[in-house]
Parts: sequence; structure tokens; C-alpha cells
Amino acid sequence: YDPPNGLRTYIPWDLDLAFGQQAGSCQPTPLQCPATVPLMSWCTGPGGTPASPYEQTASRLGLSLPCTPEIGRRYLAEMCALTAGPLSAEAILALWHQTFATLEEVVPLEADRIWQGIDPLAAPTSAGIIETFGSEYARIAGWIPERIAFVRAELARRGVTCPVTSDY
Repeated sequence: YDPPNGLRTYIPWDLDLAFGQQAGSCQPTPLQCPATVPLMSWCTGPGGTPASPYEQTASRLGLSLPCTPEIGRRYLAEMCALTAGPLSAEAILALWHQTFATLEEVVPLEADRIWQGIDPLAAPTSAGIIETFGSEYARIAGWIPERIAFVRAELARRGVTCPVTSDY
């Protein structure tokens, strides 16, 4: 909801699943989800097709909506449209770089309080600190195009035809 404009924007159910996450249980760590998690593998779990590093979703809403064949096809078609528009690697990276530029001067001010005295824009300096603001910025900047390319390839492999026109 945008109070100054009085506008509501609705986000499709579990849009974050476009990025391969399920209940925050990314592999190998919560901060390093592989870009190659098959689409909708959270519907099937480890023993299903496609196989998943996650258990099948426990969400009744998830199982009733995108995990059903009819709605799943529509879900994938919408994902196709989104990854060609507002969820394209270019669109996400533009916002990602803009966000970093906005925070780049402020984050070092929290070096002692939040980052245990290390430079949050530098690479991690010890095994106790596995990521910094700067290293996560760089890692995710590389991960985004890899994930979107994988999603687009998965959509093509599944025979999903992107809508010619889109509301996005």
C-alpha cells in the first residue's frame, strides 16, 4: 500500500518462489540458494519430478493453487510474463544497483555496531563472518541473471508460451 498515492499493489501469491526459495530452506546455506532449483519443485518434494532439495510444501493454499495442474500452468505463464518484464534480470539489477548506491554511504557507519568492526563493503575477513553487505551485493548481482536465465530455460523446457501481451 502506498499511502501518499492511496494505491494498493497486489503481488501474486508466493512471488518469492520464482527465486527458488521454500520456507527459507535454501541449500547449502540460507544465504546461498542455487540458481538452478527447478520451478515448482516445492510442489513435489525430494522424491517428485522435478526433484527438490526441499520437502513438499506444507501450505494447503500452495497445494490448492499453483500445485494443481490447471492453476500451475497459469502460474508458469504469469512467471513467463514477469521474467520478460518487471522480473527480468535487467529490471531487477537496475533496482539492486540503485539500492546499493543509496545505502553504500550509510552502511559503513554501522561497522562497529552491526558488522563487528569489519568493513561491511569489503569481502568477509573471517570464518565467523560468512558475508558482508558488499559481498552479498556482488554475489546476488551475479545470481540474479543466472536465476532468471534458468527460470526462462525451465519455462521453455516445460513448453510454456509467454503471453504476447501482458498487464505487467
